[in-house]
Amino acid sequence: TGALAGRNNGLIENCHVTGRVHYKYYTDVRGALAGENGPAGIIRNCSASAEVPGQGNYIGGLVGRTLGRIEDCHAEVDVAGHQRVGGIAGYQEGGSLVRCSTSGHVTAVLGDAGGLVGNVINGVMTESFATTEVVSQSGAAGGLAGRGWEGRIRYCFATGRVTTQDGPAGALVGMQDGGAVDSCYGTSLVSGSDAAGLLHFA
Repeated sequence: TGALAGRNNGLIENCHVTGRVHYKYYTDVRGALAGENGPAGIIRNCSASAEVPGQGNYIGGLVGRTLGRIEDCHAEVDVAGHQRVGGIAGYQEGGSLVRCSTSGHVTAVLGDAGGLVGNVINGVMTESFATTEVVSQSGAAGGLAGRGWEGRIRYCFATGRVTTQDGPAGALVGMQDGGAVDSCYGTSLVSGSDAAGLLHFA
């Protein structure tokens, strides 16, 4: 669910969302702009200045879940959810995220919390950055991505603060399993029970 679209499989371009996207009950796949960006979906040159609080999984400042392409977008947000929570997207499977940025706060109860994306699977993230405070009560947390499975992260950076009470935390990625991370850096202040300088490799 999103303020502009529930699911996008076309082109959303030059849009801005501001306000608060709130649901009283447990609801998955939520974003300030769109709930889901489908495999054929393109979101270009869009932004959000919004709060996306509440319960549920796949919660993002711009979209809850993306399987398509997001480029040249920015989110200044306060996002909270149970798991897979991110400043731009809560979850990215395949697709690409290019020249995007985020600032604000990201909070997850069960982990996979990232400044830009909560959980990345087989996706490409390039030329993007996050200046975000990321907090996870339990599970992985990272300045850029909470957890990465395969895929590629390139020419990205993260600054801010990353905190997790119980789980892996990294200035760039909380936990990376396979794939590649290159030409990136992270200067986020990291604290928690299993804190790493840049990232954890599974």
